[in-house]
Amino acid sequence: MSCKFGIGAIDQPPLDRSKFTHTHIFPEIYKARLRINRVSPFPIASTSFYSIENFPAEFDNVLYQQNRVDLPPRVSLSVIKRRKEYFFGRLCAREAVRFFLPDFTDQIRTGSGGVPQFPGGLAGSITHDADGAAAICQPAEFGSLGLDMEPAMSAALAEELWMTVATREELALLCWRDAIKSLRLTLIFSAKEALFKAIYPEILCIPEFLTSAVINVNWTAGYMTLRLEKNLGGGWDRGRIILAYFVVDEGRVLTLVSTKDGAT
Repeated sequence: MSCKFGIGAIDQPPLDRSKFTHTHIFPEIYKARLRINRVSPFPIASTSFYSIENFPAEFDNVLYQQNRVDLPPRVSLSVIKRRKEYFFGRLCAREAVRFFLPDFTDQIRTGSGGVPQFPGGLAGSITHDADGAAAICQPAEFGSLGLDMEPAMSAALAEELWMTVATREELALLCWRDAIKSLRLTLIFSAKEALFKAIYPEILCIPEFLTSAVINVNWTAGYMTLRLEKNLGGGWDRGRIILAYFVVDEGRVLTLVSTKDGAT
């Protein structure tokens, strides 16, 4: 994913990525296919981002051991699609962490509610779909993060889900260049997912989609403004405003919320 949008970021100097090296181990056939990116598409300078796309169709289980990624029992017994998603998501998280902790080679384990446990005073988030994974982190003092990746919904799925995800007013806001309903709904769905992932550590529950609403969208700058419609606890009260950054690239949507960037 390339950086297509940019708005005012947290007032922090950009991270120095010039000396970064990868720790993962892939056979040459995988290296030729995988698309790896460590440049964030989002304008929050305090963050470290890493993504891997174009998963191989076949997957050799020896890679788990070679790359020191332990699968939880529930994941190890699942289908290969889920195992690949977990594996590449954890690899992305570890590489993102290493911008701040260069010697880090440990596991990114899973805590309560399925929240990844980032080390060393870092807050972060992991996301994936069937063919890509990404992770982002930053010092926890700059807030929690929620990152979400979604393939564009089909028209049929959008028609089935839209009333549980968004209002007609929200969909009407995202009509730039006559964006089709399924893309508009995917963006709203993903932005709210990112929001809920970011605030979960503070509210310890997963709200319904209609507890927040998109009230503004800036397609040029690549962000949406969301407003909480209900009190969720932990200081996340009705009327609170949050920014959700987004990029749309090759049939998928990627969104990011940082709890201390644009939240009022």
